[in-house]
Amino acid sequence: MILLTKNARSEAEGLFDEIIEGDLLNSAFVQSIIPHLKKTYSTKGIISNYEHYVVVRSYLAERFGIPSSTVYSAACTRNKAMQRNALKYMKENIDHRVVKTEAQALSAFNALGGDVFIKSIAGIKSSHVFHVQSETAMRDAFTILKRDSGKIDEDLYNDYRYCDFNFDYPDPKHHFLVEKAIEGEQIGVTTLVEVYRLECAVDY
Repeated sequence: MILLTKNARSEAEGLFDEIIEGDLLNSAFVQSIIPHLKKTYSTKGIISNYEHYVVVRSYLAERFGIPSSTVYSAACTRNKAMQRNALKYMKENIDHRVVKTEAQALSAFNALGGDVFIKSIAGIKSSHVFHVQSETAMRDAFTILKRDSGKIDEDLYNDYRYCDFNFDYPDPKHHFLVEKAIEGEQIGVTTLVEVYRLECAVDY
């Protein structure tokens, strides 16, 4: 087994065939270790036990031809705007807009009926979610989001541009999500996926 980590603990010594230390969120470092790993090992799987590295894990798995969630799927777990876009064909999805400016936020507020949530697409540890029911409240919420967008965890919400995306990845520092406020029950993503799978099966 090979351990890829930023800083290895002393107790890791002797548990792995090789320990490679470096910044796994640095594109140059990630690119530099791939040839060595391919040449030296027959890699059968890549495991991440740390939420920060789910995108990197999928990126490396693709480079080694190992079954894994796609880079796109992994990126969706890190970005609320991408999550909404991925679920856009499902009736359970919520009408929403991705906005960058206060003017766009106000336009989304009115387009969605004047009762919305505006939130950080990066989550900022599940804070920064505002229930907005007036244009004044929208302006105030947007000001706070814009001010605090620099507080996001860079490691967790890195935009991973070096992953050779062929899809849009809204930057959490400059994009925010406006969603129509609705009443209802919480629905898990696994439920949505299963419903979609069954509907596709019926169609065929």
